[in-house]
Amino acid sequence: MEYSKKQKMLDAMIVGVAIFVLGTLDYDNLRTMDYIYLVSFGFWIVTFVIRLYLMYKRGML
Repeated sequence: MEYSKKQKMLDAMIVGVAIFVLGTLDYDNLRTMDYIYLVSFGFWIVTFVIRLYLMYKRGML
């Protein structure tokens, strides 16, 4: 699995949208969907770091 140009663009888009949404959240009044978004973005960050680590160890990065 090579870290392709399409994957880089998708990761950049996810980070861009996440930064926008995180910047507009009202942290004093979080709703259920806000918590779901925060947890899903946290999960994405963990899996992204694991994917980069595995690709680095295999020499694909």
